[in-house]
Amino acid sequence: MKNTNLKIVILSGLSVLIIGATAVSAGGSIKWTKNIVSVTKCANTTNGIKITRSGRTYELTNGCRDAGYGKRFYILNCTANNKYQVKMTESCPTCTDTDKENYFTNGSVSSVNTSGVYQITNDRCLSQSLLSEATCGINGMVKNKSIWCEYGCANNACRMQPYPYTYVYPYFKVKMTKTVPADYHKITIKGR
Repeated sequence: MKNTNLKIVILSGLSVLIIGATAVSAGGSIKWTKNIVSVTKCANTTNGIKITRSGRTYELTNGCRDAGYGKRFYILNCTANNKYQVKMTESCPTCTDTDKENYFTNGSVSSVNTSGVYQITNDRCLSQSLLSEATCGINGMVKNKSIWCEYGCANNACRMQPYPYTYVYPYFKVKMTKTVPADYHKITIKGR
């Protein structure tokens, strides 16, 4: 671990926070810079932290932003009720959605989570009718959407609308009509 003295400015709405000493460490393929900041009050939120400093309250969110040193990926975490840690990469990692938010295709999203760890999140059926669709959020992190599937959820994707299938077998003098879901089915009729 290498220690440096680097000033970093984080923009949150109209507020500007200046932070001091940092430590650089390499974890996996992503190089992180860590920083501890003292404040009056600190609480973790779903997407970052809420702090009070100099009598003013700020909500700081995780994600990619340019705070004056080029785009970096920031992850904020309260380490005590009056301190928080800032972790940042040297650049913004990409978030990739293999099915481009297509509810009818089983896909996955690869990105960095709020702990700074690379992860893959798969689409999955939560029930016979409910899909958890993994997508890329605006902050470059995974976002899960709950989608109600009108024709059911199977194989970690919504089923497409069923369609009527009719075929006349002239040789056997058989007419078959069946409603078939849009996913793969094999229908076999045996005769003499």
